[in-house]
Amino acid sequence: MATNVYLVRNGETAWRSEGKLLGRQDLGLTDAGRVQAKNAVRTLGNAEVNEIVSSPLARATQTATAFAKHYNIQIARDPRLTDIDAGPWQGHRVADLWANQDFRSFVTSEAEVFPGGEKLQDVRSRVVGSIQQALIDNPAAVGIVVVSHAGPLRIALAHYLGIPVGKYHRLRISPGAISVVRFESDLQRTRVLAINWAASLADVIADLRPPGEA
Repeated sequence: MATNVYLVRNGETAWRSEGKLLGRQDLGLTDAGRVQAKNAVRTLGNAEVNEIVSSPLARATQTATAFAKHYNIQIARDPRLTDIDAGPWQGHRVADLWANQDFRSFVTSEAEVFPGGEKLQDVRSRVVGSIQQALIDNPAAVGIVVVSHAGPLRIALAHYLGIPVGKYHRLRISPGAISVVRFESDLQRTRVLAINWAASLADVIADLRPPGEA
């Protein structure tokens, strides 16, 4: 039995469009973000989906709502999928943070603790735990949509790729993009099928920002 888990990044927010680090700030989607959410549903096409699990932050639940309407499935909210605790860096422009030595060292040295914030291993444990719980709760599921945020999803992908959690900066996920992980229970095997699958190539290459973005 194989289950495809579709890891969806929330669409754009006002802070994100301004280049600010969101962290736990609870903002909704911009008009562009709502379009990205609808594009994500179209990108998934006619894939079968049996459950939708989302971070409780508004930008995630609003993105998940686009899937819920399409598939006529209620959203399950899981706080384990919430964004990284960015500590004192929340609300600052990423370009300014990139000029800060402490923040720059966090990125370039691939450290595993967000400066003044959350341990990346803790993020990995909670996000992977949420995904595993969804698989346990839906043993016959063909597809599960998981809506979260850039940092947590990149950290989860690092886990499934078998790379150190501090290297999550090397992965990029655009707003509204989908990554796909297949869980094959009969073979006890996990495969990463896609990363940063967006509506178009332009959506991917337009998302080039300093690598400190969480």
